[in-house]
Amino acid sequence: MRDVTYQFEEFRLSPARFQLMRHDKQLRMERKPLELLLLLAESDGRLVTRTEIATHLWGDQVFVDTEHGINTAVRKIRVALGETPEAPRFLQTVTGLG
Repeated sequence: MRDVTYQFEEFRLSPARFQLMRHDKQLRMERKPLELLLLLAESDGRLVTRTEIATHLWGDQVFVDTEHGINTAVRKIRVALGETPEAPRFLQTVTGLG
């Protein structure tokens, strides 16, 4: 992992430490939502497709319900960041794309 930290408002995301911090407190997140958040942070604002997300999180050899898995991961990220789909601060979804 690169030695980089992503800072957005009161949050700090560290790929090297595999953790999300709010102020100085580590937030508990499951592995897949945190992997998704890292993917999105590393995309630097570029639209990340659902196919790209599924491949990144589960590879192309594993069969899982990717739609449900992605939706669940997004929901858990939103809970950790304290946002809602109706009023996103950090995570914007595009229906049918990513």
